[in-house]
Amino acid sequence: MFCVDKLLLLLLQLLLLLLLLLLLLLLLLLLLLLLLLLLLLLLLLLLLLLLLLLLLLLRLLLLLLLLLLLLLLLQLLLLLLLLLLLLLLLLLLLLLLLPHNYYYYYYYYYYYYYYYYYYYYYYLF
Repeated sequence: MFCVDKLLLLLLQLLLLLLLLLLLLLLLLLLLLLLLLLLLLLLLLLLLLLLLLLLLLLRLLLLLLLLLLLLLLLQLLLLLLLLLLLLLLLLLLLLLLLPHNYYYYYYYYYYYYYYYYYYYYYYLF
């Protein structure tokens, strides 16, 4: 019984570790996407400044570019929020993977079985 419990705990820890690795991979992909969006944002800012210098008369185009820039900033903020949530989930998984106090459970089960064994032994005589 104890060996099966220990095996199940090890399997659970392995599954949590696999999930943790998957979350780390997802976190790295999100960071890459974030960097890509930042580069795109910088490129759009440079383009916007260039257009401001070159085309002061075309206000409609500038307004559209500003709108696009604002939408990109909003997307970037949402991505940062998602990244923060993933980091919190990662922290929670790391806390779950910390070693538990197995000795207490083993001692409790041992005491429990010992008590019943003692109880059985007591009523045998």
